[in-house]
This record gives sequence, C-alpha cells and structure tokens, in this order.
Amino acid sequence: MDPVSIEFNPESLIALNVMIAIMMFGVSLELRAADFKRILRNPKAPMIGLVSQFLILPAVTCLVTIALDIDPMLSLGMILVASCPGGTFSNIMTWMAKGNVAVSVSMTGVSSLAASIMTPFNFALYAYLNPNTRPLLTEISMDPVGLLLLVLLVLGVPLVLGMYAGPRFPNLSKKIETPLKVFAMVLMMALAGLAFSKNTDQFLQYFDLFFWLVVAHNAIAITIGYLGAMLAKQ
Repeated sequence: MDPVSIEFNPESLIALNVMIAIMMFGVSLELRAADFKRILRNPKAPMIGLVSQFLILPAVTCLVTIALDIDPMLSLGMILVASCPGGTFSNIMTWMAKGNVAVSVSMTGVSSLAASIMTPFNFALYAYLNPNTRPLLTEISMDPVGLLLLVLLVLGVPLVLGMYAGPRFPNLSKKIETPLKVFAMVLMMALAGLAFSKNTDQFLQYFDLFFWLVVAHNAIAITIGYLGAMLAKQ
C-alpha cells in the first residue's frame, strides 16, 4: 500500500498560517491576564493534558496497532499523529465549544515547544517497539528554532494583540465572534476537501479502513483526555 501524502506549496502554508493567526486574534479578544494567573496558581489542568498527549496517547496507539496487526504504513501514520502536539487549531475548537481557552492556549504553547523533542522521540520509540513498523523507521528532522518562530508568529503575536485590543474595543469580539466561527468551519472543511482531492483514489480504495481507523483513533484520544480530566477532578 502506498502511503497517503498531502503536499502543500510554500504559498499555501503561509496562507494557512495567516488564517489561523487571524482566528487566534479573534479568540484572544476575550482573554485577560487574570486567566493565565489562575492557571499558574493551579497548573494541574494543563499538566493532565500534556501527560495525556505526550505519554499516554502514543503508548496506547502503539499497543492498539500491535494488537490489531494494522498495516505497517497505517500504523506508522497513527503513531506519528499520536506523537504530534494538538496545534493552534485546538484553541479555536476550544473557543467554539466554549471551553477554557486560557488553558488550551497554555497547553498549545508548551506542547508546541516540547514537540521539538517529544514528537521525534515518541515516534522513534513506538515505531521501533512495533515489530511491523520497525523496518520502516526513519529519522525525523525538526528545526527547533524554526518551530519556535512559527509558534510565536501564529500563536504568540495574535495572542498579545488580541489581549491588548479586547479591553480597548469591548464590542469588537461580539461583532466578529459569529463570522470567525463560520470562517473556522469553512477552513476545516476546505482542508478536508484539499486532503481528499489530492488522494481521491487512495481514499476511495481504502475508505472502509481509513474511516474506522480515524474514528477509533479519535475516540481513543478523546477517551484518554476525558478520563484523565475526570480522575483528576478537572
């Protein structure tokens, strides 16, 4: 089976990051410094998220791929996804779901920085532990400085600008809340459509396998997060 790949040209990646930065600005309009001070006084929630994301999810994913004897290329993809941080889009999803955006932003910042070490480490470790993916194991090369700059530009700068503008223009967040939510949904659908258009033949040929693996993997991740929060009484 050929691996499914999605190629983005540099212009598309820049446009995508700009769009995410714009949405992060809208998300940050309602954030205040007091939100982060509360997290510093009680950091349990972000720590639960980080442990679930970088320790538990990759390990469980590896066990599932071994137990179900999943195709090596698909197993490798699942392990890679499980080893990656949530990313800035998680903040937007948290905002749309009316969750604690301050906790989500804190987790995104820390996890994005930790990913420069944890993502290649987890990927190499669990791909090696799975005997089916061990022969396919390749080295991941990441640029920590480039990753830090990207986090600052897409997350940090919009966050600071939004928190600065929010108190000074209190009606702004109310005016742009609905358009931003619509924009976020359209962007997610566009990304899904782009992925499908570039891999139509493979999606159609292996749809029944892809579909259930994606559903099951997301269900595992959500369950781990839910149980972690419930056990910690968060």
